[in-house]
Amino acid sequence: MVLEEKIGLISEKSFEVGPSDLARVLGSGDLEVLGTPTLLAWMEDVCWTSVSPFLEEGSTSVGTKADFSHLKASPLGASIWVRSELVKVDRRRLVFRVEAYEGALSEDTCIARGLLERFVVDCERFLSKIR
Repeated sequence: MVLEEKIGLISEKSFEVGPSDLARVLGSGDLEVLGTPTLLAWMEDVCWTSVSPFLEEGSTSVGTKADFSHLKASPLGASIWVRSELVKVDRRRLVFRVEAYEGALSEDTCIARGLLERFVVDCERFLSKIR
């Protein structure tokens, strides 16, 4: 698999906290701050899109494990920068180091960090198991 050659692959993407991203709206709390479910979805998106171009046709990756800490709250309108690094490939299991920052990338602005795992699957075979 070509992904073993991609260890160290870094991907970054920015997002803006909108009304539908708030904990109060998502049902994950009652405050108008970035909800952890949205932050997780953004981190998954950055990991997924980073490796997608290198997968065989008909394959994709699916999220299987998340172990991260949401360290600081971010308000509506905040600019969030998410960064992933592919740190391990074990056959079809992919491990990413993820970090999220509010505004500039510095230790003071880090709002989340941890590890995410994804698994490479054949789309047709995967979907046939749920039909």
